[in-house]
Amino acid sequence: MEVSYLKDTIGDALNNGCAAACVAAPADPIEFLGRWLLKYVENEKVVKQLAAEKAVAEAEEADKKAKEEAVAKDIAAKKAEKKKSIEKLMLHATDPYELWYQATEAIVQYTGASAAYVANLEEPTPQLPEVGDESEDEEAEDEAEGEAAEPEAPGEGEEGAETEEKEVVFDYTTKMLYYTAANKGQDYILEKALLRLPIQLEEGEEPEEGAPTTKPMGVTYAIVDEGLRALDVPNVLYNQSVHYWDDFPRLGAYFAAGIKVKTGELKCIMCADSLRNQGTGKKLAEDDKDYIMAVSRQVALALDKAEEERMKITDLGMAASAAQELDLQLNPPPPEVEEGAEGEAAPPAEGEAPPEEPEEPESEEEEEEPPPEEEAPPEPAEGEEGAEDGEPPPPPPPPTVEECEEKVAKAEKAHARCERKVKKATKAKDEAVTACEEMKEKLTMCRTSLETVQDNVISEIRMLLSPPPNTFRILSAMLYILGKDKNTFANWRVCRLHITPETMNEIKTYDATQPRDMTVWKSVRQCLKDVKPEDLQGEAIIGDLLRVYILYVKNVAKAAALQREKEEALAAAEVARGTAAEAIEAAQAELKEAQERAAEEAGEEAPAEGEGEGGEGGEAPAEGEEAAPAE
Repeated sequence: MEVSYLKDTIGDALNNGCAAACVAAPADPIEFLGRWLLKYVENEKVVKQLAAEKAVAEAEEADKKAKEEAVAKDIAAKKAEKKKSIEKLMLHATDPYELWYQATEAIVQYTGASAAYVANLEEPTPQLPEVGDESEDEEAEDEAEGEAAEPEAPGEGEEGAETEEKEVVFDYTTKMLYYTAANKGQDYILEKALLRLPIQLEEGEEPEEGAPTTKPMGVTYAIVDEGLRALDVPNVLYNQSVHYWDDFPRLGAYFAAGIKVKTGELKCIMCADSLRNQGTGKKLAEDDKDYIMAVSRQVALALDKAEEERMKITDLGMAASAAQELDLQLNPPPPEVEEGAEGEAAPPAEGEAPPEEPEEPESEEEEEEPPPEEEAPPEPAEGEEGAEDGEPPPPPPPPTVEECEEKVAKAEKAHARCERKVKKATKAKDEAVTACEEMKEKLTMCRTSLETVQDNVISEIRMLLSPPPNTFRILSAMLYILGKDKNTFANWRVCRLHITPETMNEIKTYDATQPRDMTVWKSVRQCLKDVKPEDLQGEAIIGDLLRVYILYVKNVAKAAALQREKEEALAAAEVARGTAAEAIEAAQAELKEAQERAAEEAGEEAPAEGEGEGGEGGEAPAEGEEAAPAE
């Protein structure tokens, strides 16, 4: 066992030492072997130390490599995630406002920017009227609303003429930068706008020929006016053209990229900043700028796709054809007159009321007579009984039979007049009901037309990038009628959100027969003012259909109001007829009493005439005879 221990521990060292001594053949081999063993021990320590250091170095190298691989993997994953976030924007192509919002959220998430927002190039949005903010004559406005302008016919040689393709030059001089989307927490910037302000000239100074007359607000207009692809401001404090919404300068960077569609038109601008308070105030890294540019390119592709889809859905010819079809339903052409029928009156078209027959004027006798004035009771004669102060006057004498008969005749005449009025009011009411039902049928046709294109309408409105001015006014008029809060449709960004299946159902089920709020309808008329059918048909499907629908809502409301008026007139005439019938009954009862009184008076006067002066039960003495003396 001891031999094995020595062999395992010092065997190799002694073996190598003895071999070295044999080779060296020193004079003192024991001393040589001892020194060799000491050197051996030192060398073993060095070897072990080197091995340990090598192992540490290898471990560190492996750890470094693992970290580098992890970083590279993380970078690759982030790049892939960024790329995926850009690709996902295409999912929102059908709604540009949602597309813009998702783009701003992605920029804030994957770059050093603290805020991102979109400035849309728009014409100034028409100001909606306040409720009741209109003072023009209602009837004149109604006539103006009902006039349907005919679309202009193409000039001679225009139709089908081939024209040379010219480079399209887009004019942005009248457009403003209107902020329509921002990342979460930046809602304060929504609905704000950078305008082109008029240049103020000194008194007596004349503008130079060709010189600009307006000065744009902010530095972002450089993309619009100078055609820059992107604008990079490393520190906004050193750029005096930067516009601050609260007029308080801040430290930070600003970057903006223009978004052009395939036609070459600049549609909007994607903006981002790192301003202090919310941001770091540092410059944006090159990778951040590259990402913002990539996002802007993807948004441009999404807008192109949205426009293609919108044109497939819209097909502006559909708007015109739908409007023409509805017009034919509402206003069918008159029937053709048969040969040989010249000079004869054409029969009424189906659904139309026959022409009214002229009414016979009432005779002078049938004219309503004023109610008889009550006769004042006769004053008692001087010296008559009951004439003293404090005593009631004697009751008036009861009416005679002749007076009662005259009263009955007048009551019957008044009842006949009331009967004629009831008949006339019934006819007027029936005509009003018929007219109202006809208007309701036409309104139903309008509702059917809207229902036919409902799905296309909702998709089309959601895809519109900028507000179509005429359609915006028509939609606003309808939302006024539905009683929506004006703040919920004051601009296109919020107005478009109303075009949903729920709102379309509200439009279809709206009760047009209810009394109109004329304060609201003043605003409605103001929205409809100067809107032409051909302009609406060139913007969106719903425009002209909804315009016609609103006009028939108004027509139904007017017809229903007239019907209610005629029904009230009929009810009043029936009440008057009932009162007249009661007056006849009262007059007849009074006549009967007068006749009974007259009969009683006649019966009392007959025996009184036969009594004479002969006393009770005696006969009058014959002429020439003397009366017998009394006992």
